[in-house]
Amino acid sequence: MNTLPFPYYLLVFLLLGLSPVIQAQEVSLRGQVTDQATGEPLPGAAISVPALRAGTYAGEDGRYELRLTLRDQPVEVRVSYSGYTAKSFTLAPGAATETRDIALVEEGFTTEDVVITATKGFEQAQSDVTVSIEVVKPSFIDLQAVPSVDKVISQIPGVDNQGGQINIRGSSGYAYGVGSRVMVTLDGLPLLTGDAGTANLDLIPVDNIAQIEVMKGASSVLYGSSALGGVISIITADPGEKPLTSVRLRGGIFGQPANPALDWDGDATPWSASAHVFHSRRIGPLALAFQTNFIKESGYRQGTDAEISRSLLMLKYRPTSLPGLTLGLNASVNVDSSGSILYWHSYYPGEVVSISNDTTISKGALTPTPDAGGFRRQLNTDVALDPSIKYLTPNGSLFWYRGRYLRNFNQNNTNQSSDNSIFYNDFLYQTTLAGKVNWVTGVTYTRSSIVGDSLYGGTYVYEGDTISSSGNHAGYSLGAYTQLDAKFGRLNASLGFRYERVQIDETIREEAPVFRAGLNYKIAQGTNIRASFG
Repeated sequence: MNTLPFPYYLLVFLLLGLSPVIQAQEVSLRGQVTDQATGEPLPGAAISVPALRAGTYAGEDGRYELRLTLRDQPVEVRVSYSGYTAKSFTLAPGAATETRDIALVEEGFTTEDVVITATKGFEQAQSDVTVSIEVVKPSFIDLQAVPSVDKVISQIPGVDNQGGQINIRGSSGYAYGVGSRVMVTLDGLPLLTGDAGTANLDLIPVDNIAQIEVMKGASSVLYGSSALGGVISIITADPGEKPLTSVRLRGGIFGQPANPALDWDGDATPWSASAHVFHSRRIGPLALAFQTNFIKESGYRQGTDAEISRSLLMLKYRPTSLPGLTLGLNASVNVDSSGSILYWHSYYPGEVVSISNDTTISKGALTPTPDAGGFRRQLNTDVALDPSIKYLTPNGSLFWYRGRYLRNFNQNNTNQSSDNSIFYNDFLYQTTLAGKVNWVTGVTYTRSSIVGDSLYGGTYVYEGDTISSSGNHAGYSLGAYTQLDAKFGRLNASLGFRYERVQIDETIREEAPVFRAGLNYKIAQGTNIRASFG
């Protein structure tokens, strides 16, 4: 029998022993992420390797380092930053240290927008989303030259704002007192009050908006029942490398009415004015933004004058000792002293009447009625505190906690004053499965309380029983959600589920499951067919 010589066996043994080294190699990937136009570093840029479920964030100087274990196949590395077009490159086994400097281009130079509202946790190209979504850029907001976001929202196609009640494509109409059916969020946090559940648009910083995303479809799986008609998500801008300060002054006047019957204020000219001051900067690992606004209006209708002041401080801290961790805290105060009118007297002026001890007005068009409910003076004070903890693990998974405590004091002269608060908590986990399926799951807990004897006291009927109430109420909602988003060539698919329980006092309890599914098929460039249910 023929036998192979000993050196042959020795060679086979060495090759087998070396094969694990050849197939698995430790590589240190490092470099810097910068703005292609200015050369400035982009701190917080995300560097991820989906196939290996690995990732990290760039530091304050835009530099990053990521240790990877590579097999015998090359992997794709993705670099992204909010407001910039993502870039990808291929990394193959080779040197122990690989340096890649990446320069990103602002999205303003591209035609494809990146959105996060539809998934709540990760970025998607607008054309890949399974529901209709519209993106409003800061340039559009600046052109409006308005003091508050509610007037900007009213200019978005398909969106109506009726007395503070927002609806998308006629999904809810005017339903004050039963809660909003369009969720309005600021950096993912709901802006709903603790009593009527309406969107408090006064808390939105109009001078620091990166973009507004309007999702025109049911989104209850991720955002709860308040998103039955859609979601309006306001995303603020992170401070840049260079400090930024802006001062904006605005003024306007109303002309005299052609019909003298409408001229309730004689020769006076109704006017409005506002002043806005904004400053943002980075101090080492700390990013901060501050803005304060003052708005004053005389009102073109009698009794609708207003004085509004609001301030907002936004802080983000990224410790260098733990890359991927971001600690955030926002604090805001809004004070609104104004009048409002529900209905008026007849078209032509009449005798002088008294509304209160120190106010006399004449009857007529644009003049409120003196009876209860026709005219109201109010002083609303809102105080909000928003903590957040965000952590992107080395394998590319995301843990995110966002909280909001909102306290509202509403005082008025119509015996409808109230004191309410809401405490919102959202715990989110996001990861990539099998390199192409994005999975978002989490738990939301909200607790609210109301003290309003004159406004919410009385009796009501629930399931055939008549229940007496003092006007002081407490409630909570608890929801668990999960959603999968995947891309298969030209087809994008989304599937989600939510189970939510709501309780008010000790008498009203409701719970129900919510399902959602969506498909998006790309026929050609710029042409997609979407279908969604939920």
